[in-house]
Amino acid sequence: MRHPSRLFAAGAVVLSVATACTNRSADNSGQVLKLMANDGAERDFFGGSVAISGTTAIVGAVDVQPDLGSAYLFDTITGQRIAKVLPNDDAVRDGFGFSVGISGTTAIVGALGRNNERGPGAAYLFDTTTGHQIAKLFPNDGRQGTLFGWSVVISGTTAIVGDPVADNNSVISGAVYVFDVSDPANPKQIAKLLPSDGAFGDGFGASVAISGRTVIVGALGGVNGEIPNSAAYHFDISDPANPTQIAKLLPDDFAEDHFFGYSVAISGASAIVGAPQDRNSGMISGSAYLFDMATGQQVGKLLPDDGAEFGFFGGSVGISGTSAIVGARNDDDNGAYSGSAYLFDTVTGHQIAKILPSDGTRGYYFGWSVVISGTTAIVGAPQADNDEGEFSGAAYIFDTTRR
Repeated sequence: MRHPSRLFAAGAVVLSVATACTNRSADNSGQVLKLMANDGAERDFFGGSVAISGTTAIVGAVDVQPDLGSAYLFDTITGQRIAKVLPNDDAVRDGFGFSVGISGTTAIVGALGRNNERGPGAAYLFDTTTGHQIAKLFPNDGRQGTLFGWSVVISGTTAIVGDPVADNNSVISGAVYVFDVSDPANPKQIAKLLPSDGAFGDGFGASVAISGRTVIVGALGGVNGEIPNSAAYHFDISDPANPTQIAKLLPDDFAEDHFFGYSVAISGASAIVGAPQDRNSGMISGSAYLFDMATGQQVGKLLPDDGAEFGFFGGSVGISGTSAIVGARNDDDNGAYSGSAYLFDTVTGHQIAKILPSDGTRGYYFGWSVVISGTTAIVGAPQADNDEGEFSGAAYIFDTTRR
């Protein structure tokens, strides 16, 4: 499996996929369910993207072979599949499921449109109770060859879609689009976010997160193959006609090649930003940073107790209240690239637990995607091998109180 980071280094594009069969577990890690698509197949890469709202989860599956893809809705209590969601315009399913988000009864799914004879990518809205498509989101200034839909998130009546290779401040500088989805059948683009210091190759929009009217955008940098301008940006979208950049977030120990901004998440006034190529514990060992959004100040740096070279800790992050989860997809507890995830207390910065799947093994990339809501955490392992075939993928649900 190729890493999404390489899009910004060598033009590569990557994965995602879904499932619907469940297994219960009572192991000490707190794993309570394993999700798989009951119609999954070899190289579906189910678990490449995950999101949760209440007791409903969405898991993306981007089958990279025919470049189609799908996404699945699950009940996180029972593990039962609610629906499989697909776009109405099947001809443009290219990369569908690469990114997912959910809020209440509305889900959003990004489709990269990597074969760009058809133009840029797209994002789709779905009713989570029926699985039916509600609307298709498209930028007002979309053009052929971009990756609109690379990152998506939704909160209430606001949807955010990132396009890290859009040409705005300069070539491949990136952009983020804000949509009002209060009338889901008739969504409207209400803002376009651009950084005040955007430049060539920034990759602004590689990651996005929202809480209330606060938006965090990661700019991965390095698209130009030269000095990465990686950063995270804090925007206030209270006035959509005039969105305001509040701050540019940078870690106290910033280094140009750490891919700070690769992943972002926010909960209330707390944000977490991943830097998976940090070198605290060796080359590409990774780290994650906590910020107070009220002040824009860094309040902590998260590192695993057993950090190691090439762990890629920080490749995925999630936060809910005073708990954070960080994925380390390349960790090797269960073999090379088996992966892991870590829980942290955001108040103290202390590691609470290390999360591993009950059946983890070499090459699963467990931790490729993570999300947390309350005491429920979901971790994707898109290269897990199941009865559905090699790299069919899986997603695991954990009760974070069971350790």
